[in-house]
Amino acid sequence: MSHNVRESNILLCGSSRVGKSTLINAICQQNLIKSNQSLNSNTKTIEQYSFESSFNNSIHKTIFWDTPGIESWNEDDIHNYMDSLIE
Repeated sequence: MSHNVRESNILLCGSSRVGKSTLINAICQQNLIKSNQSLNSNTKTIEQYSFESSFNNSIHKTIFWDTPGIESWNEDDIHNYMDSLIE
C-alpha cells in the first residue's frame, strides 16, 4: 500500500499577544505550543510545529511557522520583517 504525502506550510504573523500560538494549538487539537494569559509574549524566535493527518491512502503534513509579534505595522517595517523571515 503506497501513501501519497502532501505538505503545506503556514506562516502566522501578527501583533504580540493576539493568539497566534493558541490558534495553532486549536487547529491541531493539541497543546503543541506553550501559551499563557499574561501580557508577556512567549514566542521569542520563529518556531516550527508539524502536524500530520491521514485519510484513506493520503498523508497530509502541515508545518506551522509561529513568529514573534510584529509591534510596528507600517508598510516598510512589514516588508523588512517578511524579508528577514524568508531569509
